[in-house]
Amino acid sequence: MDVRDDPEATASPAHARDDSAPASSTAADPALDDLACFGVDAETGGRTSERLGELAAALRGAQGRPDAELSQLGAMVATPAFGLPPGADPESLADMGWGVIWGPSIPQEVKDALRPLLDHRRAEVGDDDLCVAFDHVPGTTARAFLQRHGADFGSVRPECVPYYLLLVGSPADLPFALQSALDVEYRVGRLDLADPAAYARYARAVVEVETGLAPARDRVLHAFGPTHLADPATALSVETLVRASPTWLAQAFKKLADRFGLTASVAAGDDATRERLLAVLRGVEGRPELLLTAGHGLVFAPGSARQAAEQGALLTADWDGVSAVDEHARFAASDVPDDADVRGMVALLFACYGAGTPATDSSPRRAGQALAPGPFVAALPRALLSHPCGTALGMFGHVDRTLAWSLQPPGVGAQTTPFARAVIHPLIGSRLGAALDDLNQRGATLASTLASNLRPGAPPIADDELVQVWAQQRDAAGFILLGDPAARLRR
Repeated sequence: MDVRDDPEATASPAHARDDSAPASSTAADPALDDLACFGVDAETGGRTSERLGELAAALRGAQGRPDAELSQLGAMVATPAFGLPPGADPESLADMGWGVIWGPSIPQEVKDALRPLLDHRRAEVGDDDLCVAFDHVPGTTARAFLQRHGADFGSVRPECVPYYLLLVGSPADLPFALQSALDVEYRVGRLDLADPAAYARYARAVVEVETGLAPARDRVLHAFGPTHLADPATALSVETLVRASPTWLAQAFKKLADRFGLTASVAAGDDATRERLLAVLRGVEGRPELLLTAGHGLVFAPGSARQAAEQGALLTADWDGVSAVDEHARFAASDVPDDADVRGMVALLFACYGAGTPATDSSPRRAGQALAPGPFVAALPRALLSHPCGTALGMFGHVDRTLAWSLQPPGVGAQTTPFARAVIHPLIGSRLGAALDDLNQRGATLASTLASNLRPGAPPIADDELVQVWAQQRDAAGFILLGDPAARLRR
């Protein structure tokens, strides 16, 4: 494997905000002036939300300013996109390449532990120029990284930077923003595990699944989602994601479902209990290939003693809807049983902070306010990606709050096609990185739209329209993959 280093960090230019953006053309409807989030304060039982009017004012410049990531994404979409090389197969590593980006704190022991995975990928690629290891230098932006190696936004050049990129390290060394920006045009995943033994277990599981040495799982999509008293957010997620998932297979993707023998099972509402999820992970009720969960993630104050271990943990139907959340009403990393059977499973966790937590808040109302002492990957997916009995293949989740408007803004139908496609891609044997293609495109396109809406002299736009664009952009851009983006279920 060729090894390439970044000799120096390159800072991105600062983006100043112009406060002359137009005012709203219409007043916000008070009935719509609350954006429910899929998060619950574990220590008080309070549900998190955003206020439409305050968000709109912040976006227009009364508070906050556009961040560098948003400006960067908008610039990417404005660049003429040449896309993939002509005739290249995006699923072929021989065409598209595979690479690893080592965080600066990664010890040699971790690199050695992942050697079986790197050797497996090298054999698939068949060309050392397309199988590359990079050493990341802190402070290097996504675009600076690409340009340093002969690529840039707007055209994928696998001979310079492979299409599949595995980031290895913590978000303190390899920021979430770097992963999200690269993921718009490339297929990107991350591993941030506890120790070399955990990395070795993950590498072994991927090789065993892809070479047929691991027992095949049931070709089942299992959807899990609780509802709670007087909680419109979970009522929406259960309706548009959990209960809708069998329809995706029976109607939208019927030919694919028939071809690959895919079926669905559902645990929704009061059935979505902690014990039910335990049974799924133990294989008591079959061994689904893909687990989709939708509901609230636990939220903690910055610096809480429980934050690192439980933030993003899944709230189950056992919660009474009003009290502080105890261990009997949530599913956290510590609840993953020693006898769990998750080897080769893929999961998509739709919840606030389901994949991780940034150090500071992305809401324009609270720009720069601390969310945690430092950015971190959520403990639950880390536990599943390093389980001693065999690890999960990949985990999709959100790094930030998730908002109800990302599923269904007021006045329009459900906007869940990107989520349905995120589910179907792994089930038909696509490499995991393909699952986020639609969400990444939505995030980048809406970033450009939002930047256009806020530019000086832009036509007036109503508060609810402006916030709808922001909410869907933020949610789409916040989904990441934990695991190797080239991993796939054997078909």
